[in-house]
Amino acid sequence: MKAQSISLLKHCTLFACMLLLTTGFVMNAHAAGKRPGNAHINASIPDQWKSNIIKEVNGDVTIFSLVNGDAVPVYLFSVTEIAEQEWVKVKTQLPDVKLLERKNGNIYFSDKNQKTKVKGPCSELYLQIYPYIDQMISSVQID
Repeated sequence: MKAQSISLLKHCTLFACMLLLTTGFVMNAHAAGKRPGNAHINASIPDQWKSNIIKEVNGDVTIFSLVNGDAVPVYLFSVTEIAEQEWVKVKTQLPDVKLLERKNGNIYFSDKNQKTKVKGPCSELYLQIYPYIDQMISSVQID
């Protein structure tokens, strides 16, 4: 039980740090006068997983997560919108992110969970989904 609590704490801490970093970039972009738009972000989710994957929009960050019973959802990937001039800073500080699109002076990039295994009620389903995360990211539509 203690190992699960520590693992959950690490996951939540990593997610919170990523969200704070991304939010900081977005806030800097807003302060610079370049306000990212309100784009609609969608990804193709295979039918067999549609009821298990949730999408949450948090300002300029859209997060796709796996429902994990009563526990915190498991982060799969996110798409973030920032002003174009912030891209070099983001790419330097978060080298694993992937540029998805440049549109209307904004950059859209994705980040994904690098863990190949997770603990909890959804651990087996996560093992099935993990190999398809890149495919879901490639299907992202920005409108």
